[in-house]
Amino acid sequence: MSLPRALCGPVSAMARPARPPAEIAAVKAAAAIVRADTGATSNPAIAREIAARVVTALIADLERDPNDELAAAMAAVEQRLLPSPFVKLATCPDIDTASEYVKRRVARYEARATRYIAEKQDRAENAAIADQLMEAIARRYLEHLRCHDPAGM
Repeated sequence: MSLPRALCGPVSAMARPARPPAEIAAVKAAAAIVRADTGATSNPAIAREIAARVVTALIADLERDPNDELAAAMAAVEQRLLPSPFVKLATCPDIDTASEYVKRRVARYEARATRYIAEKQDRAENAAIADQLMEAIARRYLEHLRCHDPAGM
């Protein structure tokens, strides 16, 4: 007796793992803030604005001096007192937006054969990486808004 094909054959249609519920909740909260701040009504515009704010918060977090304990403590207190869904999307370990940024940086670093580049070129490269990340997460946030927002367009 042989095993059914589904148990021994190649898997060709696996689903992606679901995004964490914390991300969906934070995107909903961020969308409400963006709607109130900008008056935007289209989900693509809202998703792009959320992504822009998340990338800004992510870069600020990554550029913070890891040895500055006071800055880290102040950031933690601020997030507890005034929780920002943008900061949560940028820094939450379950959502892990930082790893997407780092993967892109590593890919660029390897693509230039680990050569040193001047500060001006490094800033331009980092801006390009931030733009790529913004586009990628905006698409993901748009999907969240479309699937999980009953008032969405």
